[in-house]
Amino acid sequence: MTDATFLEILALVLLFALAAVIHGAFGIGFPMITTSVMSIFIGIQNAIILTLWPALCINLLLVFSGRPVGQIIKRYWLLALVALIGSFVGVYLLFIIPQTILQLSLSLTILFYVYTQFRGHTLRLSADNVGWAIGFGLLAGVIGGATNTMAPILLIYLFSVTEDKNEIAQGTNLCFLLGKVAQAVVIYSQPVAETLDNRLFVGLMVISIAAMYGGVFIRQRVPTQLFRKLILVILLMLAVFLLVTSLTKMF
Repeated sequence: MTDATFLEILALVLLFALAAVIHGAFGIGFPMITTSVMSIFIGIQNAIILTLWPALCINLLLVFSGRPVGQIIKRYWLLALVALIGSFVGVYLLFIIPQTILQLSLSLTILFYVYTQFRGHTLRLSADNVGWAIGFGLLAGVIGGATNTMAPILLIYLFSVTEDKNEIAQGTNLCFLLGKVAQAVVIYSQPVAETLDNRLFVGLMVISIAAMYGGVFIRQRVPTQLFRKLILVILLMLAVFLLVTSLTKMF
């Protein structure tokens, strides 16, 4: 990325800004959208490295964008902690196994979940059930560490325990935040795949944070039911994209 052209930089800026607005509005989207698109051109490892710090900053700020953060930590600390442990495993898988296998499995899981939701089959779980929190947190962490797409698994769990849109956004970003810490620790203990331009890096971070606050402004004005439906649409689009991408690479 040190020799990027003006058009390539402009495309990156627009991609990061759009993804950050979506993430601010719905609590998800930044790492999934940016990584999915960039992985086609620069590989998933470099895409994850480029999005790491902007995503970490966005996650940290969004944890505080709603209910008192102490309530969020008290309710979801176990989910986030297990997701952190799973993320360490997942990031190592990033350097070991083909991404197409994980992408294909994830896309099929998301498609099944979205299908059941549109059919009206609502999953209801207890937030006090330790087993569910550990299971979903571990699975989300492993998949998120390896593919940068932790959100779908987390949303399946969070939608089953609450309908509060701010709590959903804060809960997912608490898990994202710890997952990004795991990614940072593991990635920077490995040889960095590509040298990044520090000016581009900082510029993308500033643009992403500014765009994210625009998304938060939108979230406060979106009705809860519409919020849920739009999330499902985003998940559906992501699942189709991952499915097509993984099948194309496999065949």
